[in-house]
Amino acid sequence: MKFLGMILSFSLITGTSLLHADDKQAEILNDPQVDTVITFTASVSTETLTQSSAETAARQGDDSIWGATDYKHGFQIFPDKQLPPALKLTDTEGKAHDLQDYRGKVVLLNFWGIHCPPCIKEIPSLENLQKKFSPDDFVVLSANVGEGEEEVMMFLDNFTTGYPVMLDPNGSTLNDWKLQAFPATFIIDRDGYLRLSYSGGLEWDQQGVVDFLAAEMQLQAAN
Repeated sequence: MKFLGMILSFSLITGTSLLHADDKQAEILNDPQVDTVITFTASVSTETLTQSSAETAARQGDDSIWGATDYKHGFQIFPDKQLPPALKLTDTEGKAHDLQDYRGKVVLLNFWGIHCPPCIKEIPSLENLQKKFSPDDFVVLSANVGEGEEEVMMFLDNFTTGYPVMLDPNGSTLNDWKLQAFPATFIIDRDGYLRLSYSGGLEWDQQGVVDFLAAEMQLQAAN
């Protein structure tokens, strides 16, 4: 697995010229920065992030999320039945999403930012992963955190996702989900319990990842 890590603190970069969507997507994915560990400043409060990280460390005494105690292939494992925080956001199409409404399906929930190269790098692989499993059994959802709707929509004019992109412009999910780095991804089972998490970017459609998720979550292959 290829880990594409980054530290969360990011700044809005404006004035990017618009190109044809396919050309722009290729340009972004071929940028050498996409494969590097980077630090950058954000529209979300750095103070909030620092406080969140400190509080989490004080409670847990390590870098695990909600007491995840084991790792498999880089994934944190949640051994006990643990419900995730509530999540109610609206996507770029104006559709409201409530995480509870996805009971009965396995959900991959990806938190990201448009100025996070590793986040962008993994978008095509997330789209491909969705295609490998039945949409009646598995769904990819993403939540853009801390960036305005207009900026996100401009980015999506040049970069297709193939799955819902929810908007959290005020960064309300940061503390609730204890987000310390982007991208951050959670796997939620059919009963609504947290099962896995992954911190950093990943090529989600590589066969080892696909096989691991299929076995761990007992996913149905797409027809």
